[in-house]
Amino acid sequence: MLGLHPSKTCVKCRLTHATRIESGGQQDHTFASMFFGERIKVLVIGDDPASLADLEVRLSREGFEVTGIVYAGEDSQVAVPSQWPDVILIYLRQEALRGVAVCEWLRAANPEPTIIIISDRASEEDEIWGLDAGADDYIIKPFYPKILSARIKANVRGRRDAAGKQQIVEAGD
Repeated sequence: MLGLHPSKTCVKCRLTHATRIESGGQQDHTFASMFFGERIKVLVIGDDPASLADLEVRLSREGFEVTGIVYAGEDSQVAVPSQWPDVILIYLRQEALRGVAVCEWLRAANPEPTIIIISDRASEEDEIWGLDAGADDYIIKPFYPKILSARIKANVRGRRDAAGKQQIVEAGD
């Protein structure tokens, strides 16, 4: 329920972090995107179409803007949209070396986006290879979707803070 105080410009409402809001004619905002800027743009690259579709739905529910789903073929080069996302998720099932090659190629093409590898390869060596290839984070499957969401936000926040793009939000009179 949304209510405006008659003498002040004050919004009182009960919202969760992912509550959908319509603002200025634009739908599909969340509480976080309304007050802290645009939604985080995520590109998902992977080798399992069913998992990619599921991940797209989960990310959208959490308030992320999924800018594309890319099926990774046999080579390490993937087509990236003309506008780079904030986060690239590399979601690969078995081929850890191919995921590392994709990560290296993307990092060389553009050092700006956060890159997170999600893999079912749980060895220490695989995780080190992924991080050394340029990934900012490495998440081992299975994982909790809420933890993935928190790690995406933490990585993006860290990059924005490091780049001096820290936003200050003031509320009240």
